[in-house]
Amino acid sequence: MSKKLILFLMVLFFGSTSFLRADEVQIGSGETTNSYLPSYSFYNYSFSQQIYTADEIGVGAGTITSIAFYNGGTEKTRDYDLYLVNTTKATFESATDWITVAATDKVFTGSVTMTAGDWTTITLDTPFAYDGTNLAVIVDDNTNGWSSGMACRVFDATAQAIRVYSDPTNYDPTNP
Repeated sequence: MSKKLILFLMVLFFGSTSFLRADEVQIGSGETTNSYLPSYSFYNYSFSQQIYTADEIGVGAGTITSIAFYNGGTEKTRDYDLYLVNTTKATFESATDWITVAATDKVFTGSVTMTAGDWTTITLDTPFAYDGTNLAVIVDDNTNGWSSGMACRVFDATAQAIRVYSDPTNYDPTNP
């Protein structure tokens, strides 16, 4: 896949023993949209994995408490399970080169309304300990209903996102 989510926003909290400071990290820029990421709403179910390199993220280790996606399409409500995984992988070798996901990697479960023409911030149920390496953002769309019109911003990348989608099959993130 030659497209990857562009304006992925993370709120990172970096702590020391004496203070806590919040940083927002915006990855990439541009206006191109892709309806496959972070989920493909034209089908009942979809599953995607996206890799963000440490260079793209541009900050060291910290705790991720939320992420955001910019929806350039129409408003949609989807039921998501989100997983975050630290990884050494920088690209996918094929459309089936999945990053291993465990149930303990789940950081969010819930209904998300992707606002039209704006950022939608998702506050994680479980803060994620980002180790400063590459980061896999995994979106399991369990909506069981399709809709048209969602298209999140993306930028060109080589093999940094893979996805599957189906009407009858709700994918198992631990065994896609």
